[in-house]
Amino acid sequence: MPGTNGATNILQSGQGFWMQTTGTPGTTTVSESAKINDNSGGLFGGSVQAVNPALRIQLTSGINSFSDEAMVVFHEGTPGFDAADAIKYVFAEDDAPQVATLVDGMAIAINGYGALDQAMSIPVSVNVAVSGTYTLTVLQAGEIGLTCITLEDLATGIITPLVGSATYSFTIDAADDETVGRFILHATAPLPLNVMDPLCGTVADGMATVNVTGAAADVTWSDDGGVLLLQEGVSGETAITGLSSGTYYVRVGSTGVCGDLGTGFTINAPFELEAAGIVDNATCAASTDGSVDLLVMGGVGPFSYAWSDANNTTTEDLMAGAGSYVVTVTDAHGCNWTSDAFVIAESGPVAEFGSDNTTVLVNNPVQFSNTFEEGTSFWEFGDGAISDEQAPSYSWNAPGTYAVTLTIDDGTCIASVSHNITVEVSTSVASIAAASNRAWVTPQGIVVEHVYPANEQVQLELLDATGRVFVQRRLSSSRTTIPAEGLSTGIWFVRLTHGTDHAIMRVPLIR
Repeated sequence: MPGTNGATNILQSGQGFWMQTTGTPGTTTVSESAKINDNSGGLFGGSVQAVNPALRIQLTSGINSFSDEAMVVFHEGTPGFDAADAIKYVFAEDDAPQVATLVDGMAIAINGYGALDQAMSIPVSVNVAVSGTYTLTVLQAGEIGLTCITLEDLATGIITPLVGSATYSFTIDAADDETVGRFILHATAPLPLNVMDPLCGTVADGMATVNVTGAAADVTWSDDGGVLLLQEGVSGETAITGLSSGTYYVRVGSTGVCGDLGTGFTINAPFELEAAGIVDNATCAASTDGSVDLLVMGGVGPFSYAWSDANNTTTEDLMAGAGSYVVTVTDAHGCNWTSDAFVIAESGPVAEFGSDNTTVLVNNPVQFSNTFEEGTSFWEFGDGAISDEQAPSYSWNAPGTYAVTLTIDDGTCIASVSHNITVEVSTSVASIAAASNRAWVTPQGIVVEHVYPANEQVQLELLDATGRVFVQRRLSSSRTTIPAEGLSTGIWFVRLTHGTDHAIMRVPLIR
């Protein structure tokens, strides 16, 4: 928090400070909790902070080894006295010289001037205890902009451009009034320089513009590798485009006292937009509890997502069944990234079977093979017949194409597969079973509907996937409902018997 004369309680690690008390005796305490793990210590920055735009000058002499410094910073503060200014306190050897800028009549060691967006003039005072020759040296003139900074000696009228590590030597008497500025620090209004960063990390579309006011001038753009673009006789606004992340330099020709004006600037592109995903497989072939946990890296948030699943999911993470999925991520700048396929596999059993023939004659048996051995197997042969053997043999007494279905259950997951067997007519007599019977699930239970004559006897049986009979009844009408209470989730089978004809229907029950 600000204190008297703009003092601050934010200090860099290792930075010293001086405290003045207004009472006697003066005491103070600093608690451990006052420490923060942060590099926001203001003017002096930190090891990971960029150099602030600032001008730093040093006062020395050959009279003794003492020296002093003053500083003007341009990233915070105002031209007047405010909390960004540090007052000059003299607590040195009597013969040590002092240099300071003057703000509202006060000597300032660190002058928080604020943004340099127009011409500037700041008085600079020098106070010495020993008359003689002294030297002002520029120690830092960091990225202040396309401006000409000069030092005017009011005693001699000499104007010195403060370019590079410029120096200026002068004589001064110890009796001179230190409250009056010996020098004026001038800066011309900077030429406007605007920088536009790339929108996407993979596209070099950054740019910079400079506005050349006054007479036409040559403009040179360069990077650490050399000249990128030379523009001759420029007047008004000019630009360089196609810039990627990096540090660049611009120099504008000038016939003024400072010569050419130059400054560096930085292009900062977002990190390249990309993402990584962690896949969790679905527990069963028919379940939708597989997932892709997506982590977006780079780009500029917020992000939007477009998945290729059946639901066109737009959330960051995907919940889906087994399959292959692609996602396109779009950031706030409209930059896109599309993934390779994320494959969600099924963790449960896979149903598959083989047969020694796929085309047989009526009443000739087919031997089936089954790769599943760890749970129950249930076979449907397409004519109403069923089996719970692991690898059954079966023959048909009527010609046709029969869909043979194997349903397997490992106690957690159910999976099914079907293959066709073609049965051809032989010299045997064919008996064709009745068809067009139906069974389906409603909220009230399993509804069964048959097409047999109403005055003939029809028997109904409800079997589970293992072939066990749960319900058995004789039907007096062509339609009946079996209550679902007490029936577990899974595959159920309805078998109808009418004389010598059998019909079996597969009914999935899901709660």
